[in-house]
Amino acid sequence: MGDNITAGDGASIINRSSVSNSYNAATVTQRAEVQDALNVIHEAVLQSKSDAGHEAFQCLLTELDTSSPKPYRVRAAVDEIIRLVPAAASLVAATQTIISAISS
Repeated sequence: MGDNITAGDGASIINRSSVSNSYNAATVTQRAEVQDALNVIHEAVLQSKSDAGHEAFQCLLTELDTSSPKPYRVRAAVDEIIRLVPAAASLVAATQTIISAISS
């Protein structure tokens, strides 16, 4: 699941993973709340220690990293993350933020 390096003020840096590129794309091409939503989802996936949840999160990041993310692909990845990660209830607001941002 990549290298997890904690850097000051509890900030996590994920090395050798597509997380950083997707965070950057979301910040540049979308809005700051998308980055916050990705952080919430990522933290829940990490805490779940679910390899399948991590794979679904990677699918979400890969789609968000495209020049024109497809809402149906984002929804499919989000639905799979919610199904696989036990803390799914806390992800609802975060996932709606991402879906709303790419649908507008």
